[in-house]
Amino acid sequence: PNNETEEYQILKPHEVAEFLKEAEEVAPDVVASLAIKFFAGLRTSELFELEWSDIHNEHILIRAQHAKTRQRRIVTVADNLGKWLARYPSKGTITSVRNNAWHRALQNISQSVTTRRRLAHESAPLFTLPPNAARHCFCSYHYALHRNENLTAAEAGNTPAVIFRNYRSLVNSPEALAYWEIQPSP
Repeated sequence: PNNETEEYQILKPHEVAEFLKEAEEVAPDVVASLAIKFFAGLRTSELFELEWSDIHNEHILIRAQHAKTRQRRIVTVADNLGKWLARYPSKGTITSVRNNAWHRALQNISQSVTTRRRLAHESAPLFTLPPNAARHCFCSYHYALHRNENLTAAEAGNTPAVIFRNYRSLVNSPEALAYWEIQPSP
């Protein structure tokens, strides 16, 4: 946020699940990268440089030259993220969809969610993906689950003060538990 009174916009767990489910249908080539953004909190610039060889069973290595802070960091692969990643081929870069194509894919998924909602219910709300929603979701739900700004900061490549100031109290514990249970469709 630009000042102390603004809050980051994040999605509720059911909205994240809905978005990822729609992505599986509309843009399967970006699902693995979206799962990494939602459940590992990578910045888009870090994601575009990430290779499958940087992903191990229990962690993701963010190389110093790709990190915003220019410091190497390790991000834990949550159980649900491991299930998402197991569904996709693991060679080369995580995504070949970049820049404008990446943003078009996100817009297509959002429009598809809105269309599906409207087909199900005439007055369904328009679905919008807030800027940096996946990273903000990660930080908010990770902090709510662990209640440890140092741990969340280390995983997100941020400072504990930023985590505490921006992500504390955005979500409650039941929402955090629901978020970390989001898994791919069977």
